[in-house]
Amino acid sequence: MLSGHLRVISALTLGVLAFLVGAVSVDAAAPDPTSISPPCSTALHRAVGRFLTLDEARACAPGALILSSSDPIKSDGKFIVERGKGYQVVERSTTHVATRAGGDPCVIGSVTVIDGGGVIEFLSSYLCWNYSVAWAYGVQANCINFMLGFFCLGRYSGTFGNYSRLAGAWGNFYNFFPFPPFNFGEGLRLDVQPNGNWWGWAYDCGKTC
Repeated sequence: MLSGHLRVISALTLGVLAFLVGAVSVDAAAPDPTSISPPCSTALHRAVGRFLTLDEARACAPGALILSSSDPIKSDGKFIVERGKGYQVVERSTTHVATRAGGDPCVIGSVTVIDGGGVIEFLSSYLCWNYSVAWAYGVQANCINFMLGFFCLGRYSGTFGNYSRLAGAWGNFYNFFPFPPFNFGEGLRLDVQPNGNWWGWAYDCGKTC
């Protein structure tokens, strides 16, 4: 599998990897880059480096609340999240679904991240609870290349803490930009409690993801 310590990749290998990512990405839902608002699209293409400036982030999400990188996202909507020396725009959404056959309530929670790094990342999962424990299942993780020169090389996902007091889903993404060469790890996480409260996280997982 692809390593978070990858440093040098030939042009041929990059082409093959980009093709493979495009081939496998259809199995999970992902945002359509053509649906991004024109001001946000302009900001993304103008961004220099990995993250948006505050002005660029505000063009993507006018009036959005600014959160620190350690803040949980506790409600639906768009948020500007501090990341390194810049900002990301993170969108959280909840889809209410019919209760399971056993009568336990569930929602589909999702988080989408866009930044100056030319890659959009997406994570969603069923989040369920019964007022004693919580659990997650049906995780969907995807990433798409939005800007020329960036590559979303891999995605990995799973659940944690099922049938406990804190459960959820996680997704880690490996991205690469060859000029100058650097690769980076992005992480998304969804947490749910037995009372149905849920929140999202977007974090820089660096070399640990």
